[in-house]
Amino acid sequence: MTTTDMVASNIWRRLYVGNYTVGLSMSKRFSAEQVRSIEQKLKALPKTNVARSEMNKVEAIKMLSAAVRAAQKNGHTLDELAKQLGEWGFEISPATLKNYLLRARPSLKKVSVSTSPISEAMNDLGNASTAEVR
Repeated sequence: MTTTDMVASNIWRRLYVGNYTVGLSMSKRFSAEQVRSIEQKLKALPKTNVARSEMNKVEAIKMLSAAVRAAQKNGHTLDELAKQLGEWGFEISPATLKNYLLRARPSLKKVSVSTSPISEAMNDLGNASTAEVR
């Protein structure tokens, strides 16, 4: 074995994913070819039919968010709901519950100022007024 082979064998390690083997460099930089190869191998992985049976608190609150919001609409406070969840074995502070509920909200699309209907109307008004003056 040459010195180059020894260095190469020390640099490369193998990651085994099922029946697939992916070579990973120990350096922090990867060639585009390496990344494409890994991408193809990841895409080739078969789907699994195993559903996740466990989730973290953020995921759990995301799943429960509609029910929590409905309880709030029925007059329950976050303090009351956090206490009740704790009694059911789901320990969470009111502040954390609030934070996780905010994360679970569907994101609102941001409207660009330059393309908003108001700015377009203002531009139209500005263009109309300059045309009338001339």
